[in-house]
Amino acid sequence: MNLKKILKDIAVKNGVSAAQVRRDIQAALDEGWNSDNENVKAYWRKIPAKHGKPTLEEVILFMVNECKNESSS
Repeated sequence: MNLKKILKDIAVKNGVSAAQVRRDIQAALDEGWNSDNENVKAYWRKIPAKHGKPTLEEVILFMVNECKNESSS
């Protein structure tokens, strides 16, 4: 998975910079991480992260693996 290419492709399709796409995704991730909902908090805490709060890359990798697991069930 080449995250830089994915972000660039999304940016081109939406007429913004790849940096803006990354910022927007990060803002959405931050909102989820900081949620007051206990179910949301529990979900975020199961994402493997090297330094507490998962990075964008760690979240995407986790979600890709979750999708793979779902499709093989």
